[in-house]
Amino acid sequence: MISLTLHEIHPATILPQSLMGFNVYLSNGEGERPVKFLSSEKMVDETDYDQLRENANLKVFIDATSLAEYREYLVAHSSKWLTDERLPSRLRTALLLECLVAKWQSAFSSSSTDTTIDVAKEISERLVLSIEFLDVRIPDVIQALDMGIDLARHSLRTAIYCGLLGNSMGYDGTVLNELCMGGLLHDIGKQSNGESFKSAGPENDRSMRAHPLFGFRRLCNSRNVTTTVLMMCYQHHENLDGSGFPVRLIGDEIHFGAKICAIVNRFDHLTSSENPRMAYTCGSAGRIMEQDRSNRFDQEIMKTWLKLLKSHLKNS
Repeated sequence: MISLTLHEIHPATILPQSLMGFNVYLSNGEGERPVKFLSSEKMVDETDYDQLRENANLKVFIDATSLAEYREYLVAHSSKWLTDERLPSRLRTALLLECLVAKWQSAFSSSSTDTTIDVAKEISERLVLSIEFLDVRIPDVIQALDMGIDLARHSLRTAIYCGLLGNSMGYDGTVLNELCMGGLLHDIGKQSNGESFKSAGPENDRSMRAHPLFGFRRLCNSRNVTTTVLMMCYQHHENLDGSGFPVRLIGDEIHFGAKICAIVNRFDHLTSSENPRMAYTCGSAGRIMEQDRSNRFDQEIMKTWLKLLKSHLKNS
């Protein structure tokens, strides 16, 4: 009898000629108790692989305490997910994000700025590859990274949206890497010694409004951070009409990367919530942004974002 707490994984993640490093359990039907299929020390052979693929009703589980080892396994094979066209694009996207989320959560909460920046650079490169190789869809990103206001997940979603929007605007290569990295690091000023602002009250409100400045100060001494990344961190709450913060910049005083980040940051806050039942759907969030007649956002970039969102909703 298994008394473990089990976590379901996709059968496609079990590859032949791979050493799992964790136990794998199988269930063939509703209500059937999972039984051990592979031990942590066993190499997956072709027979195991075929059995996993042949039964469409098969459910595959691991011990929930092995999630860290599972994600390490995914990271080790992530290049295969990107290029294996036998796997549906949505599944490849989910697997890639499963690889990255734990790595980024650990780095984002680190008190070491250099570590956080190094991991952000690595993840940004992977995200750009995913944009190039995968048909990444905005609804799939939300589904893979779930709802909620967790800062690490919010910044990872923002990074992906920045990359997708930048790609739609015709940017590639280095610029896309910078946009993804800026999205990852835009809220780093909300972190202090690994803790995020959580408590309510006037002091916290002042800290929240100052977080772009805190983040800028934290990043500006690093040689590995470009101007685009710095400005995305510093200016993502500036509005074109001068109503933003921290310094009330106007129009072209705001960096293009920050204008991109401001739009997708707004979208992610609409589609995520501390209470997921209060979050807007992608379509509703898009309509709210489309009906926003304020002069806070760059309208040309906004048009590109809404066009991209509509195409993703249509094809999802």
